[in-house]
Amino acid sequence: MLKTSVWAWVVLLAALGGRDPTMPYFIVIIFIRGDPHFTTIDGREYTFNGLGEYWLVKALESEFLVQGRTRKAVGSDGLETDATVLSAIAAKTSTSSSVQVNHDEGGARLEVFEKAGIPATMMHLPNDYMGQTKGLMGVWNGDPNDDFTRPDGTVLSPNATDQEIYNWGLLWEITEEESIFHYGDQTYADFHNQDPSYVPIFEPTFDDPALEEEALQVCGDNRECLYDASVTRNVTIGKGTMEARDQSIRISEELVNSPPIIEGPLSIDVTVGEVVTFSYTATDLAGDPVTIAAENLPPGATFEFDGSRATVTWNVADYDGPAMSFIATNSRGQTTLYIPQVNLCKCQNSGVCDFDTLAEGEDEDGDLRVVACICPPAYIGQFCEDFDECAAGTDDCGENTVCVNDFGGYHCECVTGYYPNSDDKSCRDCPDGYRRYRDGCFRFWGGKNAKSYSDARQVCQQDGGDIYMWRDAAAVARLKIKLISDDSPSLWIGLSDEDLEGTWLWANGMALGGNDFTDWFPDPPVNAEEKDCAVARQAAQYRWRAARCNKPKAFICHAPRAP
Repeated sequence: MLKTSVWAWVVLLAALGGRDPTMPYFIVIIFIRGDPHFTTIDGREYTFNGLGEYWLVKALESEFLVQGRTRKAVGSDGLETDATVLSAIAAKTSTSSSVQVNHDEGGARLEVFEKAGIPATMMHLPNDYMGQTKGLMGVWNGDPNDDFTRPDGTVLSPNATDQEIYNWGLLWEITEEESIFHYGDQTYADFHNQDPSYVPIFEPTFDDPALEEEALQVCGDNRECLYDASVTRNVTIGKGTMEARDQSIRISEELVNSPPIIEGPLSIDVTVGEVVTFSYTATDLAGDPVTIAAENLPPGATFEFDGSRATVTWNVADYDGPAMSFIATNSRGQTTLYIPQVNLCKCQNSGVCDFDTLAEGEDEDGDLRVVACICPPAYIGQFCEDFDECAAGTDDCGENTVCVNDFGGYHCECVTGYYPNSDDKSCRDCPDGYRRYRDGCFRFWGGKNAKSYSDARQVCQQDGGDIYMWRDAAAVARLKIKLISDDSPSLWIGLSDEDLEGTWLWANGMALGGNDFTDWFPDPPVNAEEKDCAVARQAAQYRWRAARCNKPKAFICHAPRAP
């Protein structure tokens, strides 16, 4: 149930020069009044019962932003009603982190202090904002007739009905990208489209004559009071709304009731492994005593408060949040929360911190941001964590290789056309185990290494070549002399008619032509059943015969020689 005689407020410092204590500042007092009942900056009063999150003020090209969140009001019976109350406010200046005010029935927190329960709203702005505001708080220019300006610049009539005003207010709902609220364990979606069937009550109506009579006696003709009494079925709440208006006026004239002001660095540049010290002070416009407390201090940080100044000494270690925050509290129990923006440098190996550039994937508006690194020569990685041996020239890659850096090491790759040696550090112009001869690389396989025709080709192809083809008469003549001298066994010659009987194809797919060199003995085979592969027979002085392809034979592999 909503409480009676309730108001809450927050003082937000937004300076012509940010939070620089040497610069003049102004005070914005935000009141949230009732159900929610608004008084624009130019003084027009209206009621808007939208359910969600909305722009209250956008000013000076987004230099000053205020957003409001509503929830359904709860009646005297403990049930939700078809009306809303403003439950949270978020505010931000171009030179500060966002400040959020949350209000609920259990009490206020963060920058809010509360004397009772219904909030109220009012704005005080400096002259710089004249003509520069838009949102639910209207256009501040001294003319209340244009306060119902839409986002597209068109203006709703000042005599608009409550239904028309409701439709106008819905246009000021914020998008997820525009939101400056801190959602904690919740998300943007939790506060938008909460109840698609929701339609607010526009006129105060009573189904209880006794309640209506009591409301008329207490509220008189005050429409806001009657409205809140009707939707909550609680005249006390309506009375609280009516009194909140007068109370907010008094409060706006009494700055002695403002929460404390925290002064200190807006952002902090820190480096892992270094010690940094920074301080905050807090003042109260009424001169009330102020204390400062810290929350979510990172590992390695200590906090001291000597009665006037809070000092943090931080031996910076790598961490990923949550962001540290500071709360100033005066003797009246009013609080102000401040969250500085921390720029964390995690550079290694003498990398230079680039505090003007964020690391990849960092949120520009985040409270904890990791910055980029400028790495020294031969160091790479987002934080210069990897040493590039290739760039430094400390690798042991040998001739005919290219050094390729890997994270945490490197490997050697052969220059195109070259073959790796067994040490994987150097490369040669022929595969391992091959011998150079003229412009090619050759290797003889026999004995226990004899293979079927298809397996022999596979062995050769694994080394980047294929089985040697006996196509050149002069080369074959030289080869025969060597084979006879070594008493070599019969060999595959790289020729078969496996695909089509009688059509002999070389291993490279070329057909054996009628004018091509051949060395058949005694004659070219004709319909040699199941003998589809040509072999140079030892017993025939290495002339050609057809043989079964699945029989193991010796063979010669031929691979191209590197240039």
